[in-house]
Amino acid sequence: MPKRRTPTPPPQLLDDNSAVEGLTYREELFAHLYVETANASEAYRRAGGMAKRPDQAASQMMAKPHVAKRISELRTRRLAAIEFNATEVLSRLIAQVRADLSDIFDGHGAVKPIHEWPDVWRTGLIAGIEVVEEFDDSGDERVHIGYIKKVKVADRVKILELAGRHVDINAWKATLRDLDVSDTLRAMLEHFSRDTWVNAPTGETGAPKAPSAAAPASPSPAPGMSILDGR
Repeated sequence: MPKRRTPTPPPQLLDDNSAVEGLTYREELFAHLYVETANASEAYRRAGGMAKRPDQAASQMMAKPHVAKRISELRTRRLAAIEFNATEVLSRLIAQVRADLSDIFDGHGAVKPIHEWPDVWRTGLIAGIEVVEEFDDSGDERVHIGYIKKVKVADRVKILELAGRHVDINAWKATLRDLDVSDTLRAMLEHFSRDTWVNAPTGETGAPKAPSAAAPASPSPAPGMSILDGR
């Protein structure tokens, strides 16, 4: 299905006053497009801008107090409509960071049935589950002795980063009620920055087996360098 594009008024009308007090049609359209795309240069071009340096022209547009105010109003309305804001991003991040991997295993190290998992594990923390059958070939016959389930823990950095970018809330630099959370977010994201495979028997047949070791971790970033740098 083709992406819906915001219709552009005829060029001769773009600089006329819009229905929003203090804004021209071009400025009103730019504000809507910026909230939609989070890209000032693209918003400027799609609003009919013809400057040779759209990035500079877009910056000048955003520097206008009445335009900045309108963008803020539209962004607030957008966030309210989808009931998702910086506070919720932070809340979900904390819940995922605090999620205990042992909650999805029973006392024998077998993976619990999915319906017994806590919500935090069922709503985004598991990227995939692989089931492997085990057989005993020591005798004359090949005997099925059980299963091994490989549980892949999702990349928590990507989940929250995409969520934050989708609603254009700049969650990674947000200040909530005078509490700067940028360092906290970075520390949490650093801690859970890579996918992890956890292997464990299901315990359906045969004697219980201890979970096998997790896959080797990816190389750590150089000292003083953040895995979030260079995105």
